[in-house]
Amino acid sequence: MNTLKKLALAILALIVLALGSTSIAQAQVKVTAADPASASQGTISLDVTISGSGFDNTAKVRFLVAGTTDTGGVTVKKVTVKSSKRLIATIDVADTAVIKKFDIEVSLGDGRKGIGTTVFAVTSDPCAVSGLDFPAFIYWVINGSTSRDMYVADSTGTCSRLVIKLTSASPGGASFSYPVGGTADVGRAIWPAGAGVYAIDFTVTGTSITLSSPRTISTVAGSAYELSKDGNTLYYGVGPGSPTGSPRIHALNISTGDVSVLWVGSADGSAVNGIAVNGDDSALFVDLVGMSGPDILLRIDLPCVGPCSTVLYTNAAGTQGPIFPSASLVADPILGYPLLVYSDFLAGFNQCFQLRFSDFSGNLRFTGTQPRYGKLSSWYGGKVLTDGHTAPSRSGTCAETGMVTQIDPSTGAETPLVHGYFPDGR
Repeated sequence: MNTLKKLALAILALIVLALGSTSIAQAQVKVTAADPASASQGTISLDVTISGSGFDNTAKVRFLVAGTTDTGGVTVKKVTVKSSKRLIATIDVADTAVIKKFDIEVSLGDGRKGIGTTVFAVTSDPCAVSGLDFPAFIYWVINGSTSRDMYVADSTGTCSRLVIKLTSASPGGASFSYPVGGTADVGRAIWPAGAGVYAIDFTVTGTSITLSSPRTISTVAGSAYELSKDGNTLYYGVGPGSPTGSPRIHALNISTGDVSVLWVGSADGSAVNGIAVNGDDSALFVDLVGMSGPDILLRIDLPCVGPCSTVLYTNAAGTQGPIFPSASLVADPILGYPLLVYSDFLAGFNQCFQLRFSDFSGNLRFTGTQPRYGKLSSWYGGKVLTDGHTAPSRSGTCAETGMVTQIDPSTGAETPLVHGYFPDGR
């Protein structure tokens, strides 16, 4: 064989080898990160997004105590492959899971596998602490692009337990009661989704909950929802149904299914956009939005006999925008009377909602530091829980913080509690 032919064959061999090496490198399975990168003992049905490369639809996932083949109390319930670079593992973390760093192994049907070293960790259960004020409020978490998860938390947001995971229509706001009237240890949460209202009950033992099955309690597509303090009555808005129709508020007895009409508004096409009830069910506070005019805050005294509604506030500068009222259940310990909180949509700004505090007659009573920004507020323990918003930026935009934020109406102190939204106190 002459020298030229030998050289050509050598070059060809090198090209084949290089192409083969490239193919092998591309086919390798790699695990680079996990989000979230940790979970506490007792976590149920957590979706962990695993990043890497080389994934396919045969992928299986194991969480292993670092450097071992021990699953350490982490169970993978489901694997959803989103792409060759991303998959979602739904896991349960046992109450007794090993508190340590974990590797994540992704293996394919053809035997290839990759391991991400110490990309995850199991931490101690923050609920395993005595003296926690649990349960105090519920909130929602956006979990990836397909799941909305409801949690119940203690008053500080330190301890949270999963109530329900939804993968269908995104839920609206929710309402929470504990204990439900006639019980000592049962909580109830309701939420609208699609054309119905759903409820789930859970029994509380310390900081653990035992869940019942969710159920449909109404098939009426209402416009706003609120539970009574004892959790046995659902208040909801209906209508108007036409440009000249009348808005209405109904009351549903959850135990019997009986429905009564509490209030009928003017036939002007306005609609109920929010409802809050005070502690003894003697008054509702309603965000009424007009067809083209401003939002109005009403107090509706119950039972409604004759003229029973009073206008407490009209949105600033006659603008349309949600008010999201919420009434305190008890008198403020410093101010000495119950308070109403609502969100004033600020004209000229983008997504800016300044919290206003008043008595039940509409007189502003806030004595702490203002302004405070938030929406979809609720009360617990004499303090406000709200979807946190920043003050206006230079461009006039108030950004969502993504945190359930606590605000003390007496001092103005603002404390982010937990990542989430739509809080509702018990």
